[in-house]
Amino acid sequence: MRKRLASLASAAVIAAACASAQGSGPPVPVTPPPAGSTGVAPPVPAAPATAGPLSTVAGVYSAAQAARGETVFTNVCLSCHVPTDYQGDAFQSKFVGGTAFDMYENIRSSMPQDNPGSLTNEQYTDLVAYLFKLNGLPTRDKDMPAVVDSLKAIRVDAPKAPPATFRHHLGLHHGSTHIR
Repeated sequence: MRKRLASLASAAVIAAACASAQGSGPPVPVTPPPAGSTGVAPPVPAAPATAGPLSTVAGVYSAAQAARGETVFTNVCLSCHVPTDYQGDAFQSKFVGGTAFDMYENIRSSMPQDNPGSLTNEQYTDLVAYLFKLNGLPTRDKDMPAVVDSLKAIRVDAPKAPPATFRHHLGLHHGSTHIR
C-alpha cells in the first residue's frame, strides 16, 4: 500500500510538472507529499474575485464632467456652500467608505435646500465628480455614468493627500451644519 501511495504521489508530481511546462499558467512549485500522507491533494481554494467595485483612487470621472459639476456648484450651490465644505476631513468623514451613489443620493435628496431633487441626474452626478476633483482624486477619459447601478459600484476611498491648490478656493470657508 505504501508503494502504491508513493507511486500515486510521484505520478501527481509528474502530471503537475507537465501541465506547468505546457504553458497553462505560471510555473507552480511542486513538492512531493510528506511521509505518511495519503497522497490526496487538499481542495483547491476558490480564486479571489477579480471584479470588484471601482475605487475613486483609480479614477472614475472625467475632467470635463468635473468642470460641468463646478459650473453647477457655482450657479446653484455657492449661495449656501463653499468648496471647502466638501474637502479634506469634511469629505472623508461624510463620504469615504460609502459609494458614489451614497453621495449622489445624499445630495439629490437634500439639495438644493429650497427644491431638493430639482436638478437632472447628470447634474447631480457632475456635482459628485466635482467633489472628487476638489479632493484630488484622479480622472479618467470618460464620464462617470449617471446610472444607479454604476454609481453603486464605485467605492469612495480617501485620496492620498488633500490637494493644496483647492484648500482655500475663493478664500471662503464656513461650516454649514446641514451637510454634516
